[in-house]
Amino acid sequence: MLQINLDTALHALIMSKIRYALCAWGGFLTQTQKEMINAFLRRMYKYYFVSECFDIDSIVDGMDRKFFKVLFSPVHCLHSLLPPVKSNP
Repeated sequence: MLQINLDTALHALIMSKIRYALCAWGGFLTQTQKEMINAFLRRMYKYYFVSECFDIDSIVDGMDRKFFKVLFSPVHCLHSLLPPVKSNP
């Protein structure tokens, strides 16, 4: 039970901060910063705070895919705000 609570708390408090606007700042991370984040995430896994080991590169790739999938989907979030399509004869 404690493992589940720690996993939930880490996702809610720490992973949400890492994922916040990751598409914008993820490309500017230096290799040293990536290693520091990965070391932190490995420590969290080592001490059973989280059930799976994360890697910052895979998180950045996943967030980029998710961002572009939503951005270029036919049902975009702003689609309902656009006026109806007019047809010209």
